[in-house]
Amino acid sequence: VIVAELLRLAAAAMHEQWPATVASWLSLVALIAAIARAFWVSWRLWRPRTVAAMPPAPGGEV
Repeated sequence: VIVAELLRLAAAAMHEQWPATVASWLSLVALIAAIARAFWVSWRLWRPRTVAAMPPAPGGEV
C-alpha cells in the first residue's frame, strides 16, 4: 500500500511537472526562432545595401 501511494504521488508530481517542462522547451524554441528570424531579416535588409555599394560610381574618383 505504501509503494502504491508513493507511485501515485510520483505520478501526480510528474503529471504536474510536465506542462511546465513542455512550456519551458517551447519558450526556448520560440526564443531561438525569434533570434534566427531577427538575424535573417537583418541580413536580408543589409545585403542589398552592401551589394549596391560595391560597384564604384562612375567618375567618383577624379
